[in-house]
Amino acid sequence: VADVAAQTAMSSQYHFAPVYASLPVLRVTMLREPFSWLKSKFFWLKDHIGQNNTGYVLPFSSGKGTKLERGARFVHCDDEMEMIHGWGKQYAIQYMAYLCGEHCLGRWESITVAYAADPDMMRKEELRYFAFMEDQAAYNLRNSFAVVGLLTETPEFFDMISKRVSYIDTTLNPDVEGATHSSGSNDEILRCESIYKENDFRQRIIERSPEIAAMMRLYELGVEVNKFQTEELEQCAA
Repeated sequence: VADVAAQTAMSSQYHFAPVYASLPVLRVTMLREPFSWLKSKFFWLKDHIGQNNTGYVLPFSSGKGTKLERGARFVHCDDEMEMIHGWGKQYAIQYMAYLCGEHCLGRWESITVAYAADPDMMRKEELRYFAFMEDQAAYNLRNSFAVVGLLTETPEFFDMISKRVSYIDTTLNPDVEGATHSSGSNDEILRCESIYKENDFRQRIIERSPEIAAMMRLYELGVEVNKFQTEELEQCAA
């Protein structure tokens, strides 16, 4: 298994982005501001991989009546070591995989298998491949999505889809409502929401986490692409 994984990891520089861009498929995506997304993931799932893959961690607010199993432990959302080396890192990789493509996640996992006995080499290969993932994800944002929307501008996202493809009218189901998808609003969640908006906290995390830093760069690129597409579609409609 390790040999096959190593061969897969070594072939990681093959760039699939032009293939995605050429597919006769209408692909759209909606981006959420990364720290807001991380906060939501932390409290919504309530069961995360700890730093350096050591056991599981749960949000501190889950403490009452929660039975710890599998060596799990409670952590705060602003535990920077856990965020940088544990759950935050894992979700940043997931965020990037959404934009890079499913094969990117498979190749990332192959590195974990191939270098399981050598943590230093594993980290070196992770960072090398992570740069490639970011490059492909950025290419996809620029060239492979017909519409790149922002969660903070949801109505505009659906308007963009209708403008991009004239036969798709997203106003035909005005009464459709999605299921409730809230992380809650207890004191700990509100505290974390405030902390995640602090520039000093965000900057410390970005400086120490290549994965979260890359996620932020991709989101900022997505905002630029969204602006460009919005202006482009307005000109087409004129």
